[in-house]
Amino acid sequence: MELTSDGRRNAVLLSTSAALYAALHLPHSGVPAPSGVPAGSGGTAGSGGAAGSDGARASGGVAASGGVAASGGAVGSGGAVGSGGAVGSGGVWAAWAVGAGHLRRKPGLGAIVLVATAAMAAAALGSGVLYAMIDEGLGRDPAFAGVLSSVQGGGAILGGLLTGRLLASRGDRRPGGTLPSGETLLAACGAVLVGAALLMRAVPWSPAVIAGSLTLGLGLPWTVVAAFTAVQRGTPGPRLGRVSATATSLIFATPAIATPAAAGLLPVAGYRPILLAAAVLALGAGVLSFTRAAPFRPRG
Repeated sequence: MELTSDGRRNAVLLSTSAALYAALHLPHSGVPAPSGVPAGSGGTAGSGGAAGSDGARASGGVAASGGVAASGGAVGSGGAVGSGGAVGSGGVWAAWAVGAGHLRRKPGLGAIVLVATAAMAAAALGSGVLYAMIDEGLGRDPAFAGVLSSVQGGGAILGGLLTGRLLASRGDRRPGGTLPSGETLLAACGAVLVGAALLMRAVPWSPAVIAGSLTLGLGLPWTVVAAFTAVQRGTPGPRLGRVSATATSLIFATPAIATPAAAGLLPVAGYRPILLAAAVLALGAGVLSFTRAAPFRPRG
């Protein structure tokens, strides 16, 4: 049966995809590696490197037992690192400790990450009492949560449009400068907005709660953007992955703790005291970071 031009093209694409899949995923035990470099048990090696047991090798790095390394990095037992960094048998906790140490030593950087963590925890406390606020405070159906979520999403879009302008305010970056950087300013303003939003949600009045949802959507992304921008600009390349992972775990692990904690406290305290406590947490973090934190300076 004669193939049409489309059929021939599809056949070529299919056979090429199958060949690529086989080259990348199927074992190649016993196939000699280029440039005189041995490859072991299913690994592939190229450009002067060695790989073992399903590892993949690129540009001078070594990978073993499922790990991936690039640009001179070394990794063992399923870890991953790039640009010259190394993760050994210490595993996740050792890498986390490296990131935490950098956040602690770099002036101003740890404070920005902690502000984002506090703002995320405060917002999660508010989420834990959301339906109690709608039911007891406003006397509305649970479906009203959809309205609040939509408004909060609109605030997040607006906040994203304004983020660049606030980050462009770079402060005084001279060695003796004391003015806050754009990252510090953005994180502080975002945390203050989160606190104000939670105060508005504590008011049993639908317009105030809707305005609070808009404000929450505006402020919360600012803290997260500020934190990860500061991490990117304040961390040397070899440690960037581990510092980013530490910051991510600090910021995004808090909702897993704060949300069920708020739900557990709800029968005892009621939703309003929880919202007020969350507002104090966010406002305090924002004000303290703006007035007391060491000025942040990017690397280099």
